[in-house]
Amino acid sequence: MKETNNSGFSDTLIFGSRPVLEALMAGRSIDKILVKKQHELPIVKEIKIKARDLGVYVQEVPAEKFSFLKNKNHQFVAAWLAEVDFHSVESLVPDLLAQGILPVLVILDRVTDVRNFGSIVRTAECLGGHAVVIPKKGSASVNSDAVKASAGALTRLPICRENNLRDTLQYLNDSGFTTIACTEKANRSVYETRLSKPLALLMGNEENGIATDLRKLCSIEIKIPMMGSTASLNVAVATGIALSAILSNHHS
Repeated sequence: MKETNNSGFSDTLIFGSRPVLEALMAGRSIDKILVKKQHELPIVKEIKIKARDLGVYVQEVPAEKFSFLKNKNHQFVAAWLAEVDFHSVESLVPDLLAQGILPVLVILDRVTDVRNFGSIVRTAECLGGHAVVIPKKGSASVNSDAVKASAGALTRLPICRENNLRDTLQYLNDSGFTTIACTEKANRSVYETRLSKPLALLMGNEENGIATDLRKLCSIEIKIPMMGSTASLNVAVATGIALSAILSNHHS
């Protein structure tokens, strides 16, 4: 069954165990799946296994979280279809390199605000980025609000959704990328740094910044110098500043 979701978005919501499993089996691009905690029916276990194999996030929640589907035969299973098809870094990067393209990637560590996410995708596409990378868990939904915030760039720029950003960064390091952590903890200014492609810019969320284990995996750390008294920049604005400065200072 399909329904408009409780947030008023126009995204497609599928509910019921059989429709959700069929969507997974059909290869539909799914943003996330909601199931009741300790839901032990065999078909729900099958959904979880298939979702894990496909890299789809399954969130287990209390039964009352399904109140937005009141009077619907949801069987405590629901899924939101994503607005785009997802890619993987390990398949996209070799394709770009084979075309003679030195990729520029933006990696987002737990950026959950949909408008910020959409704005970052828009900026990355405008400035010549080749993909935005997000984690499967703890990232903004790739929904219609994100598409609107991106001014449609989400339909043009590949979005890679990865199980583990640590593995992604290690893969990029091993593939010859310059991996760059944008953090206030850095000593080097983004404006004074010459970088070579291919490169990947890692941005953290506004509450905690970049996770320490991810920051330590990066080749270098850079910061945006702050002149005013405001504590920090919005992550979408910071991404635009950093990406623009990096690309203007890069060398082949």
